[in-house]
Amino acid sequence: GFLQQDIDLEQLEVQLYSGIVQLKALELNVAQFDLATLGAGLLLHFTSGTVGCVKMDIPWRHLLRDHCKVYISGLQLELAKGIPGGGCGGVQGSRSVGNDTGFAFQEDPHEMSPVQSSMQRPSRYSDEGIETLSRLVKHVLSRTELCLHDSSVLLKAPPAASSL
Repeated sequence: GFLQQDIDLEQLEVQLYSGIVQLKALELNVAQFDLATLGAGLLLHFTSGTVGCVKMDIPWRHLLRDHCKVYISGLQLELAKGIPGGGCGGVQGSRSVGNDTGFAFQEDPHEMSPVQSSMQRPSRYSDEGIETLSRLVKHVLSRTELCLHDSSVLLKAPPAASSL
């Protein structure tokens, strides 16, 4: 995934009734972001990435009317020009799967596809119910605001070659 380590319960705060979910002190798995930049044809790679806090504010009572808000603070990204390590930064040979967000995800060869999974067990949900839920999720996501605070992106240039 996009995190270097699994989330520890010390990092997580949930106030379900209030609609607040908060994660603190996250170290990003830069290799996954490198896949996304390579997939987009960018000659940049991430050298480090951390997030101080991600807070989601979900307006349960007015979910269809109000905006969900995602607050990200303390985002620190460091990028360098070129391809990591002259290759794909330790991700050689892995398949990546694109989606409509522009990000690429590393595919787990042991994970079943949704088609394989649904063929093995009967569905207890109707197609109409799944379509309704899909439309609700799309509506909520289309009304989500992203707020950045105290964030920085540092782009490192390679050292200039000395001419002798």
